[in-house]
Formats: sequence, structure tokens, C-alpha cells
Amino acid sequence: MSESVRIRDDTLDSAPRLLLIDASIYLFRGHFSLPEAWHDDTGVAANGVLGFARALISGLQTHAPTHIAVAFDTSFAGSFRKALYPAYKANRSPPDPVITRQMAHCQRLVELLGMYGCADARYEADDLIASLLTMWRAHHRNGSVWLMTRDKDFGQLLNDERTRICDPAGAVTHGRAEFVVKFRVDPESFPDYQALVGDKIDNIPGVPGVGATTAAQLLRRYLTLDEIFAHLDEIGAGVSGVRRHQRVTADLHRARERVLLMRELTRLRCDVSPLRSPMRLLPGPHDAQGLNAWLAATGLTHVLQFPSFSHD
Repeated sequence: MSESVRIRDDTLDSAPRLLLIDASIYLFRGHFSLPEAWHDDTGVAANGVLGFARALISGLQTHAPTHIAVAFDTSFAGSFRKALYPAYKANRSPPDPVITRQMAHCQRLVELLGMYGCADARYEADDLIASLLTMWRAHHRNGSVWLMTRDKDFGQLLNDERTRICDPAGAVTHGRAEFVVKFRVDPESFPDYQALVGDKIDNIPGVPGVGATTAAQLLRRYLTLDEIFAHLDEIGAGVSGVRRHQRVTADLHRARERVLLMRELTRLRCDVSPLRSPMRLLPGPHDAQGLNAWLAATGLTHVLQFPSFSHD
């Protein structure tokens, strides 16, 4: 390929651009949507690896980041959320060895491309990305940030106009304004919203009798669960305008302890990043020889080509 992936090009503009990639989503999507037509040197399917690699290259070409980090989910049974609530994600099967093997290939690819990759046995990729974003904003207030993911949980990080969520599939992007239109709550209130309505994907129960409309109405007025519970009498008296207000008040009262616990699950941690300096997010040179060996080992030599990288 003759076109280059622009990782760093200071002539584009002076503001730094950070791309944070939620890797596992693209690995799993490739594994379940692409045919098992490619295999690594041990015979394990590599369709998930191909899906991730294509998404990574697309993200780089589209956003031309000056800085980048790729986060992987490896916590699984060891997640701190499972310690708080054992039923968390209990509806999901643990990843099989095929996924584990493919993830190792993806992590190796990130390393060979000179990019920062991270994973943690206790915290999820969401928490690592939230923490990296928090650290980044402390040093680069004016830089743009792209969160490459398909996970709605990242909406709670859209707390300024310079941060957007993107997904290579269909070139979907949205920021704070679009998020508010869709969910009818501010990003800062989204963990509280999810605790109220529940999340079937993560096996998080909501409050029976409190749906999306009621949750959004309450949070637009009170902003947090703490304020909602502080004003239960007001809600019960109908002041907030919630339909079936007496029943909703009773439902909230019964679910108080549990819903506050659920918020600990839905809220992303912002203080667990392994990095102390955003300079680590500046990509280094890629390993051309290593990439060729990686392509051969994953069986992707004839279907995946890496463009030249301008950060070398």
C-alpha cells in the first residue's frame, strides 16, 4: 500500500490527538462475524485477529492520532466488579482458548507497531481507558480524544466537547450532544441511569418499575442517585412529575441498597492507569521484521497489509 498511516504529523495542527482503543470488542466481533478461513501456525483460527487488525488500521487512517493506547480485557473472573457482585456478567461464558490465543496475537501486534498496550487482571479495559483519559486531560486540556469502541458504557466519559466516540463500522461517531439526545441524561449521570434501568449485557438488574423514561426524568431533575434518594418524599408527593410517583417511590426505597451497589459496577474507574506520564502514549518505531514474522505466524500474510508509518 502506498498510503501511510499518520500516527504523528505536527503539520496537521498543533493540538495533540489521542486515540484510545477498546480492543476486545473488535477481536470478538471478528471472531464471531468473519469466517474461520485463516489460522495461525498452531492451527488456531485467526479471524478475530484479522478483525482487530483491520479496525486498528482503520482507526489510525481515519483519525491520524499523535498519541495512542490500546486496552485489552483480561480481568474476567478476577474483576473487582465480580468481587462486589458475583452475578456480574454471570450470563457470559468465559473466553475459550481460541479467544485467548488470538488476544495474545493482537497484543503482540500492538507491541510490534510501537504502540502502548495495556491490560489488567482486576480492572476492565473500560477502566483503563477512563484512567488514561483522565491522566491525558490533566496534561492536554485542548487536545482531541477519540474513544474507539462499540460499548455504550463509554458515554459517561463524554464530559467535554473535545471527546468523541467512534467505531470504524459505518464510520459512526458521536459526542456529548448526540449522547444526551439518545439517552436524555448527561454523561455524568449515566452510571446512575444504568444502575436504575439495569444492563442485561452485564447481568446488572435495574429497579423494578423504573424504566428508561422514568430514570431519565428523575436524573434530569436530581442528577444523581444520592439526590434522588434524598428527595424520595418529594418524588412520592408528585412534585417531580413522575408518573405513578407513589409506586416509583416505593420501588426506589426497596431497591436503595442494591441500586447503589449497581452504580459501583456501572461507574468506570478513573484512577487505575499503569501510566504516570502521557509521554508513554507517544508511539515509537514499528518493527518491520517482527511484523513480517507476525503475519506469517498468524496466517494473515496474504490478506493483511500494513501501510508505511510516518512516526518511524
